[in-house]
Amino acid sequence: RVKREWVIPAVNLPENLKGPYPKIVLKIKSNNQNKVAVTYKISGPGADQAPEGLFIIDQHSGVLYVTQPLDREKAATYSLRAHAMNERRNVEDPIELLINVIDQNDNAPTFTHSRFYGGVSESAEIGDSVIKVTAVDQDDPHTTNAIIRYRITAQRPQTSGGMFDIDPVSGRIGVKAPGLDREVTAMCTCGPSPSSASLLTLCVPQTQPEYKLVVEAADLEGEGLTSTCTAVITVIDSNDNAPLFSNTFSFASVLENVVGAEVIRLQALDFEGRSGFTLMVVATNEVPFTGPVTTSTATITVEVLDQNEPPVFSPVELRVSITENANVGSSVADLRAEDPDTTQKQSVRYKLHNDSVGWLSIDKDSGSVKVKSSMDRESRYVTDGNYNILVLAYDDGKCRALCSQGVSSLTDLKWCDSVPQTLSLPQARALCWSASWTRTTTVR
Repeated sequence: RVKREWVIPAVNLPENLKGPYPKIVLKIKSNNQNKVAVTYKISGPGADQAPEGLFIIDQHSGVLYVTQPLDREKAATYSLRAHAMNERRNVEDPIELLINVIDQNDNAPTFTHSRFYGGVSESAEIGDSVIKVTAVDQDDPHTTNAIIRYRITAQRPQTSGGMFDIDPVSGRIGVKAPGLDREVTAMCTCGPSPSSASLLTLCVPQTQPEYKLVVEAADLEGEGLTSTCTAVITVIDSNDNAPLFSNTFSFASVLENVVGAEVIRLQALDFEGRSGFTLMVVATNEVPFTGPVTTSTATITVEVLDQNEPPVFSPVELRVSITENANVGSSVADLRAEDPDTTQKQSVRYKLHNDSVGWLSIDKDSGSVKVKSSMDRESRYVTDGNYNILVLAYDDGKCRALCSQGVSSLTDLKWCDSVPQTLSLPQARALCWSASWTRTTTVR
C-alpha cells in the first residue's frame, strides 16, 4: 500500500513567472529515507524527455525545481514520475507528479484575416447582416483571458453616428442607420444631338463605392489585450436614383419633311402644320426603381424649319376626250396645282414635259391646256386611242432643286440634285419641286 507521505497532489504553477530561476516547485519524501540511503530522480516530458531539463530534482533532498518560465500555450500540464531509489533499486513505487500550468493573459486576440471583405446593397434595411469578422485567442478558453469582445473604432468615410454596428460577441457587422447611399455627388456630361447642334446635358451621380471599418477585438471580455483588423464593405448599387438633367430647357431646330431624322429623339414634323413644339421629357431607367424616387424632367422646344415643297395637283390624274379634228386653240383642260408653302410668297408655273408631237400648249401661269396643232388618231404616238402627256408644275422658290425624271406617275417622283436636262426649264436653278400630272387624251 502506498503511504500517505508518498502521495503528492497536483501542483498549479503559473506561466511566465519572473525569475530568478531555478524556482522551488515542491518537495517529496520517502517513508524509507530514515531506514536506508535514498536518492531521488524524476522522469517524463520536461525531465529526461523533451523538453529536457525544464524540471530538475535534488537527488538528496527531494526538492523539485523549475528551471525557466513555463508557457501554457506550449503545454498546459506536465506529468512526471518521481522515483525513490537505493543503489539503483526502488525503495518506493514510482508516483505521479502532475503540474498544471495556470494561464496568464499573455496573448492578444488574433484576427483570422487582416482584411475582411463584404458587400451590401444600398437599399439594405437597418439590421441587415453584411459581414462577420473572427478573432481567436491562444489563452485558456475556460478563462476570461480568451473571451473576446468586438467593437468598431473607426469608419471611413465618416458619417454622423456611423453606418454600421457590430455584435460584440459574434463579430457580425450589420446596417445601423438609414441613408446608405452609393451615390454622393453628381457628375454631368453633355453632348450634341445626332442631327442637331443642340446640346443635352445628363447628370450621372458619382459613387461612394465602399466603406472601411477598423474593428477591434479585446480579450478579458473587452477589457484586456487588443488587436485590430479592417473590414472593407462594398456598397452594391441599386436603382434608387433617376437620371438628372442639369439643364432643364433645351432648344433644337429641324427641317420639315425630313421623316425619321432624330432631333433629340423626335421625328421631323411639318412646318405648315405647326411651326414649333414644346415637349416635356422624363428621364427614367430600364430597371425598376427600388423605392420612390423623383424623376428628372427637361423642357425641349423644337422649331420646325420651313422647306420649299412641290406644288400639288388635284386630282393627280385626269382623262378627257377630244376629236382629232378639233380646232387649233380649242380648250382641252384647265389644270390647277396648289403650293403647300403657304407662308412663302411664290408663284406656280406649268410646263408640258412629253408632248412628243407638239399637239398641245399650256399657259405657264394659268395651267390652261389648248390645242396647238391638228391631231391625228392614226399617229404612232397614239396607243389604243390614247395620247399621254406629262405636265409639270413648279414654283419659283429658291432651294435645292427637286424634280421628276420623266415618269408617268406622281408617286414616282424622285429626289435629284438638279433639274434633268430634258426639261430645259429656263429657271432651272430656281426650281425646287416639280409635280407631274398624267393626262390621257382620247383622240376620236
